[in-house]
Amino acid sequence: MSQIGYGAFQMLVGFPKTPYVFGSMTKEEMNTIMGLCYAWKPKVFAEIGIDVGKTSKGILDNAPWIERYIGVDVNPDAGSFVRGCSRFNFYLLGLGKTLDPKDIQEADMVFIDADHSYDHVKQDTEIAREAMGDKPAIIVWHDYNFPEIGEGVTRYIDECNTRDGDRICHVIGTHVCFEVMNMRTTLSFQSW
Repeated sequence: MSQIGYGAFQMLVGFPKTPYVFGSMTKEEMNTIMGLCYAWKPKVFAEIGIDVGKTSKGILDNAPWIERYIGVDVNPDAGSFVRGCSRFNFYLLGLGKTLDPKDIQEADMVFIDADHSYDHVKQDTEIAREAMGDKPAIIVWHDYNFPEIGEGVTRYIDECNTRDGDRICHVIGTHVCFEVMNMRTTLSFQSW
């Protein structure tokens, strides 16, 4: 598993600490996601599993360069914190409607934080990877190495790293992992 310490990660991306602490996410986790946003500057951001939209609000409030934010959830009331934002688009799943890679193919950054079971994390990841195609993109997962949530996220990411050569990096001190896709160079954070 590639890893980078939280302090080294913050020095690398250079993003000032965000003033927000949201829901089940720690300030270090929110700062990590915002750091990736700050470094990557995505134009279209997709979040799979938005719940009430606290993370979405934090990102939209601090990333004015995001032109469109796609929020995906099975709950029709999800995204209440950002429903009035003109950059936010809600995509409701359920009643026979499933997520298709075409639904998020414009995104250049995807955050996966929905159903934490192994099968669903795998499905969401495969959809995100297919949607990204060959373009440079980042996929971010929440709740890695967090047994209270379940082992699905950790098991799937560990399997991917074993199979694919440690392309997914864990930010130590958080439950956040990320993968930079389709870059000509490979970033390696071997336990900074």
